[in-house]
Amino acid sequence: MTTEVPLVPEVTTRGGRSRPGIVVHLSTVDPREVRRVGGVPCTSPDRVLVDLAPAHSEQDLELMLVAADSLGILKRVRLAELVAERAGRPGMAKFASLLDLRPQLVRSLPELLFLPIARAAGLPRPLVNHRIAGLTVDFAWPELRMVVEADSQRWHGDWEAAERDRERDQLLALAGWTCHRFVRRRIAAEPAASAQRLRQPAAAIRPSASATSAGRR
Repeated sequence: MTTEVPLVPEVTTRGGRSRPGIVVHLSTVDPREVRRVGGVPCTSPDRVLVDLAPAHSEQDLELMLVAADSLGILKRVRLAELVAERAGRPGMAKFASLLDLRPQLVRSLPELLFLPIARAAGLPRPLVNHRIAGLTVDFAWPELRMVVEADSQRWHGDWEAAERDRERDQLLALAGWTCHRFVRRRIAAEPAASAQRLRQPAAAIRPSASATSAGRR
């Protein structure tokens, strides 16, 4: 059972104070950082991410960055400018390091939720929605020849879908890749257990991958 965290409206203004149910931030907003949503002026996603950076971990910021990138609502050039303007302030160093990484675009919530699981498993950053043997896979680690698919009940819950998944797994195996499947419910409810499940096959693959690389030298 999950508990929903109530959302509290946050307002950025030049003057005013917080009151029950509303958090007020005293600041000026550049016109370039304003978007209108339903006629209401709102700070841009770029500015929101920069404002959130001091209070969140690097992992949380990476998830927010990936989500915003995937929705196509970020202006990366402006975001980089905002981070550079605030260099030295809390949270900016970790945000700057994230902006140096290759952008990742996900297609579903299970894919987004799986990213911190891969990190917790001690794996390098995966390729997301990568093409292998004519197929687009959710996550791929070329150095391990390993693929992970994040399945949801909606798209993988009937026999026809199960047949397609098995065919995909066979095609990947013929191309020399190992595929592991994780279901949405466990990704969301059991991230630590999912990370442990991912860590074990990766550890088993690594010695053989290292031996193969050494043999090619």
